Amino acid sequence: MLATLVLAAAVAATPTPSPTPSEIGRVTTSDRQEEPLRAAARTTFVVTKDEMVRRGSLSVADAIAQVPGVSLSRYGPSGALVDVYLRGAGPSQVLVLLDGRPIGGAQTGTIDLGIMPTAGLERIEIVEGSGATLYGTGAIGGVINLLTAPQPGESPRLMLGGGSLGERDVAFEGRNLSFERHLATNAYRPNSDMQATSGTLRVPFRLGVFDAYANAGLRTQAVGVPGPVDFESLTSRQNTLDAQAFFRLQRASAHATTSLELSGTRSQLLFSSNPDDPNGCSCYVVNVEGRLQASMRQELRSERNRFVAGIDAARGSARIDAGDGNPPTKGFAQTAIYAQDSYLAGNARFYAGVRAERDGGYGGSLAPSLGTVARLTGDLTLRANYATGFRAPTILDLYYPGFSNPNLRPERTNGGDVRLTSDAILGGLSLGWFFMNGVDLIAPTADFTTVVNIQKASLAGLTLDARTPPVHGISATLGIVDLYRALDLTTTATRLPRRPVFTVNGGIEYQAVSRAARLVALGILSASVGERDPGGGAPAYSRIDAYARIRVARDAIVSLRGYNLGGERYAEVPGYPLPGRALRIDLSNR
Repeated sequence: MLATLVLAAAVAATPTPSPTPSEIGRVTTSDRQEEPLRAAARTTFVVTKDEMVRRGSLSVADAIAQVPGVSLSRYGPSGALVDVYLRGAGPSQVLVLLDGRPIGGAQTGTIDLGIMPTAGLERIEIVEGSGATLYGTGAIGGVINLLTAPQPGESPRLMLGGGSLGERDVAFEGRNLSFERHLATNAYRPNSDMQATSGTLRVPFRLGVFDAYANAGLRTQAVGVPGPVDFESLTSRQNTLDAQAFFRLQRASAHATTSLELSGTRSQLLFSSNPDDPNGCSCYVVNVEGRLQASMRQELRSERNRFVAGIDAARGSARIDAGDGNPPTKGFAQTAIYAQDSYLAGNARFYAGVRAERDGGYGGSLAPSLGTVARLTGDLTLRANYATGFRAPTILDLYYPGFSNPNLRPERTNGGDVRLTSDAILGGLSLGWFFMNGVDLIAPTADFTTVVNIQKASLAGLTLDARTPPVHGISATLGIVDLYRALDLTTTATRLPRRPVFTVNGGIEYQAVSRAARLVALGILSASVGERDPGGGAPAYSRIDAYARIRVARDAIVSLRGYNLGGERYAEVPGYPLPGRALRIDLSNR
């Protein structure tokens, strides 16, 4: 905590991890249509490709770690599971999209942003607060959208790297093809090695009067699973395979855009353990999920109105294997229609939307939302939102043998936020308050023997994020979240686990103005996280990371990076300590 506040005081302010709105230009996730970031009512952050490269973010979890409101729970270094929380909403309440379509693995619980590479991504958009009206089940806490469409004129990038935890990396990113290979021995603990390979093909093209975009990707990972420090397995292994394909056909005019999107995903997880391993599970598990989805969307624009409406339809199946030789295969489906209209009246824009959705036999919902962006005085803007949310139980929740609960009810929530923002104060300042109340939230019991519906839960918090404008290439950022309420109110009020009361992210970064400068970039990033386990198993911690990028030739940049420079052996999840200080070096052409 002290390190972060010192960094903040040194610059008298701080920014979000996003560039200024003028640099970002437009976003697509907040209202499921392209719009200026300044016009988005919902809390939206953007992580650009430049930030991923500059900060050395190899995974999506690394890339979003500095975003205000994001809290990560890591089970170890490279390759270990990472759970992502948005303003206190749990991993199952955050919808992860790839180019606007749900990514594979939600039904079997295998989505892991800690192993998802940034190679091939052009930007990441994070929308905090309920997105259920536009995106449906699973978006009651927010949306993380991974966007791959290449930018015109983008030059290829090649990177070679390695680190003190046994990492060896190679990545290539071109306009149409990206590839990454990542190895890590992580020798600080036995059986914590990892190897991952990913490749993505992306092709924008014209098809008659239509703009078309297609991509296809494959990602594989093999990792040792040592378990908590007091119960380590030396032989447990986990292999995952994720494949996806996406196609979009779009026709746009000055006042309308019509889109058709088709996608398919397949996820497979294999877990095995040697029967002779005293800490192994003596099991062989294969979980498989497949999903097909089609969406049609119509956008209409005028000087005062923006209207979007569409239909989503998805079907799939998942097999949950607990190693008993009789895994059930269950189907799931989603059918929804949605519409949202916004209207400009004077200095304020108001929006209202509703989604009617049916998730097969697991439940349905009618999810309305409304909000406003209102200019109060000068550059001071009020942004307010209110929405209801809905999450149907997944195949994992309902059918995992020995753990699931077939009698689960769907989660239902309502929540909102209010923010005051100004780009004229410092380089940008935002103060906000948010809340979410829910009934029947799905969560494991304290002993992790089954899942149950929490009858009532409540979240509320305060946020501050700020930035300084670049001065001679130097800027600073600060994000503070005070999650003062995160309670299970079923019987007596108890704090929900893994929700730190206080988190602070800050940084001071330099980026060269001249492309010929020797010192390309320099930065110090700091994070302070409060206690996140009611039982005291995950105490508060602070960490400082730093990087320097030096041009050694016209097309050669050496990047030196240090992580957790204080060497603190903290645990974001009780029983799973992270390594201390780590160093990394990489060489790239840009």
